[in-house]
Amino acid sequence: MAVTSPCPALRSFRRRAAIAPALLLATTLLVATPAHAADTTVAADGFDRTVASGLGSATTGGAWSSAATTGLSVSGGTARAQLAAGARQVATLTSVSSLDTRMNADFGVDALPASGMGIFNGVTLRASGKAAYTTVVRVRPDGTLRASISRTNAAGTTTTIAPEVTAPGSVAGGGRYAVRAETVGTSPVTVRVKVWAAGATEPTAWTLTRDDAATDRVTTAGAVGVNLYNAPTSGTRTVSFDNVRGTSTSAVTAVAPAPAPAPAPAPAPAPATSGSRGAPAIGTADYGVPSGALVVSPTGNDGAAGTVAAPMRTAQAAVDRAANGQTVVLRGGTYHERVAIPRGKRLTVQPYPREAVWFDGSVPVTAWSQSGTRWVSSGWTATFDSPAHRTTNTDFARFTDPAHPMSTYPDMVFVNGTPLRQVGSASAVVAGTFSVDYGNHTLTIGSNPAGASVRASNLSQAFEVASDGTVLRGIGIRRYANPLSSNGVVYLAGVGAAMRDTEVSDNATTGVSAAKTGQTLQRNSFLRNGMVGLGGYQADGLTLADNAINDNNTEYFKPAPTAAGAKIVRTRGMTIRNNDFLRNRSAGVWLDESDTDFTITHNTASANTTTGIQAEISESGIIADNRATDNTTGIQIISTGNVKVFNNLIGGNTFMGLKVFQDARRQAVASWAGHDTRRPIPDPTCTWVTRNIQASNNVFTTTGLFQVYALSGQSGVPGDRIFASINGNLVGDRKVGVQPTVVALGELDTLLRRYQSNAELTALHSSWSNAFAAWGLTTDQMAARATTLTSGAALPADVAAAVGQPTGVRRVGTF
Repeated sequence: MAVTSPCPALRSFRRRAAIAPALLLATTLLVATPAHAADTTVAADGFDRTVASGLGSATTGGAWSSAATTGLSVSGGTARAQLAAGARQVATLTSVSSLDTRMNADFGVDALPASGMGIFNGVTLRASGKAAYTTVVRVRPDGTLRASISRTNAAGTTTTIAPEVTAPGSVAGGGRYAVRAETVGTSPVTVRVKVWAAGATEPTAWTLTRDDAATDRVTTAGAVGVNLYNAPTSGTRTVSFDNVRGTSTSAVTAVAPAPAPAPAPAPAPAPATSGSRGAPAIGTADYGVPSGALVVSPTGNDGAAGTVAAPMRTAQAAVDRAANGQTVVLRGGTYHERVAIPRGKRLTVQPYPREAVWFDGSVPVTAWSQSGTRWVSSGWTATFDSPAHRTTNTDFARFTDPAHPMSTYPDMVFVNGTPLRQVGSASAVVAGTFSVDYGNHTLTIGSNPAGASVRASNLSQAFEVASDGTVLRGIGIRRYANPLSSNGVVYLAGVGAAMRDTEVSDNATTGVSAAKTGQTLQRNSFLRNGMVGLGGYQADGLTLADNAINDNNTEYFKPAPTAAGAKIVRTRGMTIRNNDFLRNRSAGVWLDESDTDFTITHNTASANTTTGIQAEISESGIIADNRATDNTTGIQIISTGNVKVFNNLIGGNTFMGLKVFQDARRQAVASWAGHDTRRPIPDPTCTWVTRNIQASNNVFTTTGLFQVYALSGQSGVPGDRIFASINGNLVGDRKVGVQPTVVALGELDTLLRRYQSNAELTALHSSWSNAFAAWGLTTDQMAARATTLTSGAALPADVAAAVGQPTGVRRVGTF
């Protein structure tokens, strides 16, 4: 039977201070929410040094240890291992001790193996004594790649726990590929690896995953490193590796392994996309040069004619000279400037065909004097708005996590392209960190600058586009120190402006701000920005398509009120289609503050630290055919009504699959923050009342505490009235003592009734019928099981149009 119990005190992950205390007092604790500590970098090495024999010391992680240094060397930002036929080389950062670890590295070979088995390059995790896990990528003589996973136990016995599979892509001599490997948990230990061409967009899917429940699995923390082997018939070969980064991640306490589930069909294919996601590599765009274009080159002269033979020097000078409708073409190179495109001047800004153009907000810093274990550069005069140097009345504390007090200081320093972490004073500087002293005009770093490229940011914005219809495309924009009080590094303030094929990365706070109607952002990469990859404000009709919005909030701002991959507010009629929102340190995509009429389809929102997809104090939307996996909560709907949640894959989330909630805020109350200033109060088109939620044809897995959850925490409306339907879904059966709840619906503001079977849900509403699968199936296994079902709800016309399917089709899971 259904069980009524007090509602757990839930972590909302986005809770204004006025709301959270009331919620915590009003609810009764049932289960403790797992703590999620911030990820910590334990190893980082760009090999920004020269070592003739051996590998030296990493930027983070201490000295590299190897049985022999012969054949090992470092130069030009790359480590190399010369391997004779049949030789092995293992290099480890023995100062590192990490249990749950994410490890990245790029590998290359100078030539393909001559014959035989090939060259084996591995990432080692949890290395302690003889024990370790190794994810191995084998380069075969034909250039194809094969991935496998092995375990070496404490006695030194090595077992292949995941046999080889073909990895994406191939390499030729001199070609490179990237590897990401992870270990998570202890019972079982999950080990996974993905492989892709270096420089290309990282794939969403793991190449290979294995849950290791063997009695001799490795359950203790250990070091990280690389493990290289050259088969006997390969000939002498040189393996190179660089861009090594290891991150210690927090893991939810693991549970005992489940009994082996019944055999499942082969995993379903990944959902179809409308094209590749993210910007093409900078320097590969091939747009035609129109007649009459103004040409710019870093070696040009602003007094020149602006032709290919006589280019101008700066983009701003070209913009100033250009006529409405003209194109500005940039020759390859680096541009250190801020460009303002005024109203009334519709322009296209693009690179010369197949030339790499970067706008860089940093400059080289070359004059350093050593002071003990630190290096100081004098004469630094760049200053920015921050808590210690206020030029605005920004409430910095509202955004600052006390564990990361320097997040709101936008200063940035890079050594060989790797950012250093800012600390509060020169006395606190150690390796991998820096400080800036505005009063004494000094920079202090803890990494030896000898032989390295050191750059520091002194500009805060790359583009301000005020003109309607202007297009930016095919360029790279990086390392601008925009303060919290400013707009994005790219500020799109023109109606119908567009950005395509552009990378915006490694900036201090917000990458791009979209702030006018009818804008399109397509095939861009917004990566590793300090707080937000994309911010949208009153950008009605926004189209966000085919982008990669990944790894943002690098400065560890508070997840609320703003940090996200993409956060869009007070915007009506937006389309968010076929994007990646991956590994952002907050929400993947977050709609907030009076957004209406939104469509979110065909996206992948995975491995974000809070929610994958979130709609809050908004109204009327479709969330369909998305993958919301491996987040804390997959999809979250707060104080938002009339949302259709159809055909999503919602799996591997550690807290909840689908969470629906009502808090105290109401649009009719003028004192609450979040009103669209263009709309009346009250606004009948956006009431901030959770109601009429339809959840159909979704696939949920049995991870986390709840697969489906609904509670009206401030109105007393029962959860089954918040939902118009919960029908046609595939959910995982409950296992007593492991997963408490399949579906939980609130009866009062503080009570939940739990529904653990289809019979209980059908007894509540006769039209609600859902399929249950055996407990313990993986996300991919559940997706495959869904393809065998014919019990899905008929697709409504508006959802069908949004996902490109016929009205009335019945399918469970993604298309």
